[in-house]
Amino acid sequence: MAEPRANVDLILEKTNLIELIGEVTPLQKKGKNHMGLCPFHDEKTPSFSVSEDKQLYHCFSCKASGNAITFVKETQGVGSAEAMKILAQRAGLAYEVSPESLALEPYFQINEEALTFFKVMLQHTEEGLKAKAYALKRGLSEDTLKTFGIGYAPAAPDALTQAMLKQSFLQSDLIDVGLTQSGPPLYDFYRQRLMFPLHDASGRVVGFSGRTLNKEIQPKYINTATSPVFEKNQVLYNLHRAKRAIKAQRRVVMFEGFMDAIAAHQAGLEESVALMGTALTSQHLKQLEPLCDRVVLCLDGDAAGLEATRRSMDMVLKHQLDVRIALLPEGQDPDDVIKHHGAEAFIKRVNEAVSHLEFRYITALKQFDVSTLEGLEAIKSTVFTMLAKAPLTTQRHYLERLAVAAAIEPGILIQDFEQSFRFKGPLRSQKLADNLITDKFQEAERLLLHYFLKDEVYSRMFRLEFDDLTYVDKTARDLQFEIFEYYDHNPQSCLMVELFKASLPEAQQAYLKAQLFKEDYPFDRDEFEDLLKTMHAYQQKQHMDALKTALKESTNPKEKQALRDTILKLKKEQYYGKRKDS
Repeated sequence: MAEPRANVDLILEKTNLIELIGEVTPLQKKGKNHMGLCPFHDEKTPSFSVSEDKQLYHCFSCKASGNAITFVKETQGVGSAEAMKILAQRAGLAYEVSPESLALEPYFQINEEALTFFKVMLQHTEEGLKAKAYALKRGLSEDTLKTFGIGYAPAAPDALTQAMLKQSFLQSDLIDVGLTQSGPPLYDFYRQRLMFPLHDASGRVVGFSGRTLNKEIQPKYINTATSPVFEKNQVLYNLHRAKRAIKAQRRVVMFEGFMDAIAAHQAGLEESVALMGTALTSQHLKQLEPLCDRVVLCLDGDAAGLEATRRSMDMVLKHQLDVRIALLPEGQDPDDVIKHHGAEAFIKRVNEAVSHLEFRYITALKQFDVSTLEGLEAIKSTVFTMLAKAPLTTQRHYLERLAVAAAIEPGILIQDFEQSFRFKGPLRSQKLADNLITDKFQEAERLLLHYFLKDEVYSRMFRLEFDDLTYVDKTARDLQFEIFEYYDHNPQSCLMVELFKASLPEAQQAYLKAQLFKEDYPFDRDEFEDLLKTMHAYQQKQHMDALKTALKESTNPKEKQALRDTILKLKKEQYYGKRKDS
């Protein structure tokens, strides 16, 4: 539960962010801000900026950003409440933990004591040593058992319950947390199982998963039921341990089950996490957004796994993270691949993970028989739908590949694609290919402004190619100049869109709201390059129009002939250029 706002504001007000961060990485004043080496990834050139006025930090390389509370959470691996407590103590403030947080503390203590009990049972009892031998035989190393805190729940019906009651834990709390089942008599929820602790993002034990060692005891796995401290749709297995690797790699590798995540970690992929038998949720992704830019899905290769991959892809894309899919042999899960092909081969598959469009295309080719009319129409429908909002270059790439696979003329397939959306309204990609030239260029200039607001690197790329550009829309032109001027006066600074917007005249603010402010805009490097090509075409059009006007107004025969030759030359260049691109 969130702390009261007044408490948060006071702590932030009394915290000097420059001093706080300076204790971790040296900072030097550069203009309005302070710069230093980013503490969240390895670098040799400072890209980490701290604003003393705004009390915010931002890394231009790994995109880490936040305030003092965020910084303490990420550098010390603690939760929000603990981070605020640390900052309050630094500032000499009295910090009161909320009643809700205090009420949950006994549950965390019980889970920690239960974890200790299970680990002792595994390492120091005859029954547990047999379970340990089984785990080692299944490929878990001694180091892995210790790293992941794996233990054992004995066969005795109430061994854990009695041990916890002797330590004065309340019977009702043991039941609430899911370790004890009510009787009479009381008995343990987990018996004769390998025990895997489940942690929240801060590293606190919130529950357990138990794997049976006896085939006659089913189900194979049982997890802690929903409790005051555990909801499985909010927990990502191993996230607390994988955070540092996720930040360093700027990606997370996500598995369907925690045994796959453990196997991957053991194979060298330390940025591995796993779902807890649920679909990927927004709550999961909100925990990952500050840590990484890419999610690599590595789910099972069977039919159920493929369907789960499709659902997960869509959820990741909604959160504007890059999603990749590691392709596994049909019918095999990640643990199978590691065991049969080795860790190196498995990591290679993860590193070569494909885009969501490539995954959809590959699976569609496997699903439909393009040699039949029915199969061809079915795959056309699937591919056309997936390409509806893709950049033009991406559309052409997949349409040409499908044409080769189906042994049909690419032109026919492209014509079918364009016709399929003719009466469905103007899609973003279609607007850029519209025959109405003015609309085409207006759309391009507006979309470019999205990219300029997103990151300074796009403005630099644009300015390398265009010295001066006449805009169709004067307001769009003026906004571009405002953005560029901001970057000129604030080098290596993060443009805070809301603050930037507030500094603009009302007319420009209204333009932003009406034309540009799309928070879910899917930024794409291929589209950005398409937009640059469109604006080059606009320059060519402006040049051609100027030549035609000069030709029309000229009365000098030699000058008119020179203009005709120049126009003809430009037309040939444009024509052959188009043929080359097609």
